Amino acid sequence: MRDFHLTPRQRSTGLLVIVLGLSACGKVDSNPHGTAPDDDGGQAAAAPGNGGSSSSSSGSGGAPTAGHAGEAGAPAGGTSSSGTAGSGGAIAGTGGSGVVRDPECVDALPFDGNIEVTWGSGQLANPVKSVSGDLTVYGTTNDLADVRCLESVGGDVHVKGVTNDLKRLARLRSVGGSLIIEGDSALIDLSGFESLTSVGVSLTIGGNSALVSLNGSALRSVGDSIVIRENASLLDLDGLGLITEINNLEISQNAKLRSLTGLANATGRGGDLEIADNPALQSLLGLQRVADVTNLTIVNNDSLSDLTGLEALTGSIGNVQIGDNDALTSLAALSGVNGMNDVSIFAQGRLLDLKGLEGLLSVGRFTLRGNPGLTSIEALHHLTTMYAFDVSSTALTSLNGLDQIQTLFDLSIISTQLANLSGLGQLEVINDDFDLEANDQLASLVGLEALKSVGTMMVSGQPALTSLAALSELETVNTAGFSNNLALSSCEIRDLLDRCGATYDQGGNGPCN
Repeated sequence: MRDFHLTPRQRSTGLLVIVLGLSACGKVDSNPHGTAPDDDGGQAAAAPGNGGSSSSSSGSGGAPTAGHAGEAGAPAGGTSSSGTAGSGGAIAGTGGSGVVRDPECVDALPFDGNIEVTWGSGQLANPVKSVSGDLTVYGTTNDLADVRCLESVGGDVHVKGVTNDLKRLARLRSVGGSLIIEGDSALIDLSGFESLTSVGVSLTIGGNSALVSLNGSALRSVGDSIVIRENASLLDLDGLGLITEINNLEISQNAKLRSLTGLANATGRGGDLEIADNPALQSLLGLQRVADVTNLTIVNNDSLSDLTGLEALTGSIGNVQIGDNDALTSLAALSGVNGMNDVSIFAQGRLLDLKGLEGLLSVGRFTLRGNPGLTSIEALHHLTTMYAFDVSSTALTSLNGLDQIQTLFDLSIISTQLANLSGLGQLEVINDDFDLEANDQLASLVGLEALKSVGTMMVSGQPALTSLAALSELETVNTAGFSNNLALSSCEIRDLLDRCGATYDQGGNGPCN
């Protein structure tokens, strides 16, 4: 027979650890010293009577119980011995009054401190009604007997590897901190959390390989973040349908996740929204009430063809990353957004244009990288303010769309199909770096006729570039480098940079004409 011994440790810090123990005679002494409950977070086991002691023994397959009804409360100075557990579970006494309020939890007590439940746990003389600190569970379902009456946790609840279900936590109503459920290879849903309605800080469900559904959850509010990550079998988020507000939301690395419609009742409170690495996800429907986010990340969702579901987004967004969504062909759902900070659109092989971004008036750094089908940025034609523009490894044939931009901090154009720079006709100042590199079709700098000042100018590997005549208004260049522009006259380079007072290097350019 395997018996379990309850060992309270670190009394001064209010840490209770329930661990596996061995007893030669098969007896569990859950309160060996007859210690009364400690309001300061000490020993949670309570003697039934003043100065008495309590013991329990376990039968086959059952959890040790507190006393039978009518036996749990001994007179002062007396003793009380608990009953023997059969296979049916615990029945709590009522202290001799004969009135049964909740047979299983009538003797449940609050605990001031933290509790850890480990594999093969014993049982407290009294179950726990509330925990002021954190609850950490490392065990299996059967090890949760001591928290079967738990209604509230003031700190975090961290469930690690409960390899059956969560039904022993069926009375839990609120968690003041964060709820974390992770690393479970058998849990298939959230049955057992039907009473839990509130999590004060964050909800994290991650690394649960068998989890198919979030059904069983009754959550109505999560204070800050919801993270659903690395649940290989999860199909949808339907168990989150009672949540009405979300702040930060991360849905990532869920290999079979097909739908977000379980979040359809939730509005956004301006946090971060990240949808990443969900290869089966075909739609963002479910987010249609989210009107305000700080940062937006939509990355590596191979089946996502558009951003339908984000139409409610309005105003300005912070950082935006959209990339590696192999099927994505449209950004139309972002038409209500008028400002972005740093924007990166990358590795979108089927994206042909930026339609949907016509409402943008200002952006910070705008990066287009590795978009082999993107030929047009004309949708940006309302932009009046841009900090920097970086484009590389993109099939862009025109810069039309940047017609109103007068000042940039950086301009980088690398590996495009541009034949000239038309579309930059209003650009007068590039405060820092201006880089042109490996644009094989670039024959002239037409489009830069208004440019007057550049910080650092680097032009390299432009085999078709034959003239700098479009830079006739350029007055100031601080430093410059021209290299491997085989059709561009070295003398024309020298004359331009001398006129602008630049410190420069050049090599591998064409001969003087």
